[in-house]
Amino acid sequence: MATKKRIIAIAIYLTIIIAIVYFLPFPLRINVTLQASRLVDGVAGNSATLSIKGWHLIYLFQPDKLKGTLTITPYDFESSNKAIYELMGTIFKTPDNDVQWCTLARYSAARNIYVFGTIFFSENFENVMIVEHDNVNSVYVASTKANYETDRILDYFKDYK
Repeated sequence: MATKKRIIAIAIYLTIIIAIVYFLPFPLRINVTLQASRLVDGVAGNSATLSIKGWHLIYLFQPDKLKGTLTITPYDFESSNKAIYELMGTIFKTPDNDVQWCTLARYSAARNIYVFGTIFFSENFENVMIVEHDNVNSVYVASTKANYETDRILDYFKDYK
């Protein structure tokens, strides 16, 4: 009888541990600020600052998630001169290299609409590309490297624009 209770107790503990490992993520804090180039119709335009703050939630048996904010400063189309996007949802990864992407959304008070976009990034946010879906010709690219070439970053993300 005692053996049966012990087996049931072990089974319950294992079930709880498995549930915790499956449902709880390992959070990694993200706090990255990058100097970016804005490209309009493929031509380099203004420079901007991209500030990414939030959490990279890593799950063992589920897709990873990204949660936080992306701030673009300066941003000409808003009265506050900055755009604040919400990073939300699942991180999609490519099998051939380390490019990952996630959806972006923000409310534009100046235009009274929701604006959507996509952030493409490499491991540890070393290279970043942001595409705004309301203006497909506008792309922001940035890198942690001191003297990066915009064309090299665009080449890195060429299959995902």
